[in-house]
Amino acid sequence: MCHILYLDDERIILDLGREYLETELGCKVDTTTSPDEAIALFTQNDYDCIISDYMMPDLSGVEFLKIVREKNSKIPFVFFTGKAELNVAIDAVNLGADFFLQKDPDPLLRLFELSRFITQSTTRYRKEIELEKREQLFRTVADYTYDWEYWTGIDGRFIYTSPSCERITGYSAQEFYNNPDLLISIIDPEDREIWKNHIIESEADNHPYSLDIRVIHKKGTTIWINHLCSAIYDEKGQFLGRRGSNRDITEKKLAEVEICESEKALKTIFDNQQAMMIIDASNHTIVRANQEALNLIGLPENDVIGKECHTFICPEGRGKCPIHDLNQEIDHAERILISHTRGEIPVIKTVKPVTIHGKEYLLESFSDISKLKEYHKKIELISYENQVILDHMPAMVWYKDTKNGIIRVNQSAATTVGLPIEEIEGKNAYDLFPDFADKYYADDLEVITSKEPKRGIVEVLTLLNGEHLWVQSDKIPLFDTQGDVISLLIFVVDITNLKNTQDALKIANNKLHLLSDITRHDILNQIQALLFYIEGLKSTTEDPQAQTNISKILASVENIERQIKFTRDYQDIGIREPMWQDIQMTIMKAVRPLKLDPITVIIEMSEMLVYADPLLEKVFYNLAENARRYGEKITKISFTDTFINDSYVIVCEDDGVGIPTEYKKAIFKREYFRNTGFGLNLSQEILGITELTISETGQPGLGARFEILVPKGKFRKK
Repeated sequence: MCHILYLDDERIILDLGREYLETELGCKVDTTTSPDEAIALFTQNDYDCIISDYMMPDLSGVEFLKIVREKNSKIPFVFFTGKAELNVAIDAVNLGADFFLQKDPDPLLRLFELSRFITQSTTRYRKEIELEKREQLFRTVADYTYDWEYWTGIDGRFIYTSPSCERITGYSAQEFYNNPDLLISIIDPEDREIWKNHIIESEADNHPYSLDIRVIHKKGTTIWINHLCSAIYDEKGQFLGRRGSNRDITEKKLAEVEICESEKALKTIFDNQQAMMIIDASNHTIVRANQEALNLIGLPENDVIGKECHTFICPEGRGKCPIHDLNQEIDHAERILISHTRGEIPVIKTVKPVTIHGKEYLLESFSDISKLKEYHKKIELISYENQVILDHMPAMVWYKDTKNGIIRVNQSAATTVGLPIEEIEGKNAYDLFPDFADKYYADDLEVITSKEPKRGIVEVLTLLNGEHLWVQSDKIPLFDTQGDVISLLIFVVDITNLKNTQDALKIANNKLHLLSDITRHDILNQIQALLFYIEGLKSTTEDPQAQTNISKILASVENIERQIKFTRDYQDIGIREPMWQDIQMTIMKAVRPLKLDPITVIIEMSEMLVYADPLLEKVFYNLAENARRYGEKITKISFTDTFINDSYVIVCEDDGVGIPTEYKKAIFKREYFRNTGFGLNLSQEILGITELTISETGQPGLGARFEILVPKGKFRKK
C-alpha cells in the first residue's frame, strides 16, 4: 500500500482528494493545510508520492518543492493547483516537479488523472528505490569484501573492481580502470605463461578456474594470490566478460614453505640421529626407519618397513613390550639387535610413546654398544692392572678430595695405617689423624690454591697404635676440564730409617766438626807461636843467607796457616741441604760487608731463584773480594744475568787488569795464581753441589769476567 502526503490550504479540497484516492487506490493519504506540518511529516515518514498546491499563503509550493528535493531528489512530486498558466507549469517542471495538474474545470476528472499518475509514478519510484537498494547492497558487499573482486568486459577492460585491489597490490581501482594491461604487467614474469594458458582454458570451459600465482606489489615485494575466475554469459549465450576473485595467500604460502622447510629439517634431524624407528603401536609394525637404523639392520628400507619390530630388535620380547605390556613409561635397557650382516649386536634401546595426527606410535631409538662393551672390558683390565700395580707399590698412595676427605688408598697405605682399605676410603683425615689433620689440610690448600705440586714434605705420621713414622710426601693436584683442582694425589714414603741415619750422620758430623774446630784452633795457636819465634829469630841475625832461609820458613808457615783456615770454610760445604735462593738478594748480602769504595758496584739481575748450597753467598763474596784485591786499576764491578738456550747465566765482571791466559785454568786450583786459588776452588766446590759451573771468560788487560752456568731445573722465576 502506497503512502501519500497531500498539502493544500483548502480543507475541502484535501478531504475530497483524500477520500477519492484512498477509495480508488487503496492507499493511505496524510493531509495538512500547514506547510510546516507538511515538512515535519515528510521528515518523519517515508512517502511514495507528494501532492501540493502551487499557491499557498504562508509558503509557496515552489519553496516546499525545493525543501523536498534537498532531501529526496527522486520522490514523485505533483502540483495539483487552480493556477493554470503555462509558464507556471514549465517553471514547476524545471524546478523538479514530476507532474502539473489543474484542479478546474472538472475536479473528478482531474482526480482520476491524478490517481493514474500516482499509480504509474509510485510504481516507478518504488522500482528505482528497490534498484538503488540492490545496487547499494551490491556495492556494499563488493566494495567492502576483503578479497579483490572484479569484472572485465569482452575487451578485457575493467567494468568493476573492488577497492581491495589496492590493499593487495598497492594499485588503486582507478589505475586498473585506466590501464587494462596493468593486471598482467604486475604478474611475476615466471607466472605469466601460466596466466595466459589459464585464460585460454577457462574460455573453453564454463567451470570456474583456480590457480595460485605471484604478483609484484607496487612497493616491489612479491605477493601470492589465489585466483578464481569464470566466464560470464547472458541468457542467449553471449559472452559478457570474466568474473574474477583474487585472495591474498602470501601468509599461507609462507606458512606452507615454512612447514615444508620444517618437515625437511625434521626429516634431516630424524635421518641424522642415532638409529631410530617409528612403530605402529597397534600392531608393532615398522612404519619408518632412518638410515642409521637401516645400516645397523643391514637391509634396505623396503625389506624393513612393514615388518614387526621384534624381527630385528629383541626377538625374545614379543608380548613383553615395555610400554604396552609392562606399563613402563620408557624403556632404557640393553637389548639385542639382529643384523643381517653382523649377527647379534648389543644395543641400548629407548622406547617412547608418541601421538602423530591422533594415532599412537612408538618412537624407538637404539645405539650400538658393541665397541663400548669392548672398551669396558679393556677399562676393566686396565683398572685391574692399575690396581695390582697400585697395591704392590712400596710407597703409600692417597687419593683425596679438596675437603680433606679420603677417596682411595692403596694396600701399602692401608697396611701402614693398620686398617682395611674399606675402613679408610670414604673417611676424613680428621677421623684417622685428628692431631695432624689441620697440618695435612693446610698443605692441601696450598696446592689447591697455587695449582702447583708440593714435593718433599717431611713430617711425622702418627699411626693408630701410637707409633711415629717420619714420612716424605709429594702432593700433586688433579684438574677438571675447566682447569680447576678437583682432587689431590699424594705419594708418601716412609723415611724413618733414612731419617734416623741422617740424624746419626748429623751427630757424627757435628762431632767431627767440633774435633776439627778444636784441632784447627790448636794448630793455629801453634802457628802463631811459631810465627812469633820466626820474627824474633829474623831480628837477631843479619846473615843474608840466614835471612833468606828465615823468609822461606816464614812463607811456608803462612801457607800452612792459610791452608788450615781454608779447611774451616771447606768443612761447611754440603753440610746443609741446598735451597732456593733469591739471586739478587744473595749478591747484595755478599758484597755488603766488603768496603768497596770508590769502586762502583752494579747489580742488574732478573727476579730469579737459584737452587744451590747455602754457602752460595760466599761465592759472590770471593768474586767481589778478588776483584777488589787484584784488579789494580779497577773502578767498576757489575753483576748481570742472561739466558743461553735452556740455561741461566750469572755474570760477574770488572774493568781491572784481568787474568793472563796461561792462568785461566789454574785459578780454580788450590795451586793459586796470586793467592786466589783457595777462594775460587772453594767457590767451584760450592757450586758443584747442585751442578752449577763457573768459568773465566774475560780478556787480559780489559778485566776479569766470571760466568756461572745454572742448568735447567735449578732456576725459576720468583
